[in-house]
Amino acid sequence: SIMGVLDGVSSEAVVVHQERCAKVRNRNVDCLKCAAACTSGCISLEDGELVIDASKCVGCGTCATVCPTCALESLNPSDAELKAACLRAVRGDEVVIACSQMEAALGDWLVPGAAAFVVCAGRVDESLLAGLAAEGVGRVTVLCGDCDHGAQRHGRDTAELVAETARQVLATWGDDLEVVVTDVPPASILAEGADEAAADQMAADQAGADAAADQATADQAAEGAEGAQQ
Repeated sequence: SIMGVLDGVSSEAVVVHQERCAKVRNRNVDCLKCAAACTSGCISLEDGELVIDASKCVGCGTCATVCPTCALESLNPSDAELKAACLRAVRGDEVVIACSQMEAALGDWLVPGAAAFVVCAGRVDESLLAGLAAEGVGRVTVLCGDCDHGAQRHGRDTAELVAETARQVLATWGDDLEVVVTDVPPASILAEGADEAAADQMAADQAGADAAADQATADQAAEGAEGAQQ
């Protein structure tokens, strides 16, 4: 049964509240938002049944963000833990939330305690943003890495959708919370000299890429010359 299949997704990262799931309550409901947003492809519909491959789950929480009935609850971290982490990271009236790719990329360039961290930017939901606005936060910057080819490739789309929805909802309450989804870290979370170090690293990466391209061109030319001689 679908309820039995949903039991399989409950883990240390995600818990399922079957009684809230529209698909569990009514098999004819056309709702697969969790599967469509799943960043690792662990949720799918096969032969008319919802199938979960727990071995593929990366614990990003994007499925919980998009579920319209809150049937999926992320525990990696929990809502309360994430909000608390965000409030500890407030600088002025801004909170920076960085995905795991950005955390890894920035490494020692990050100022300790200057950002809250999630596996994927898709973990940030409207309730978190509303809660931060209620605490007086004026700007939330969501740092999203290059996930076009990674396991979290749907995370940025979800984060941008959530940001737009939160802006609209909060505007009706007269709150002008600014929410920005970007891959450019603000200076407030970077250690001194990080900008120069990042520029040097980018230059080195580009030089390496250029050298590899030149070598590939040379190899192709050599192969062409050898073929002509034969």
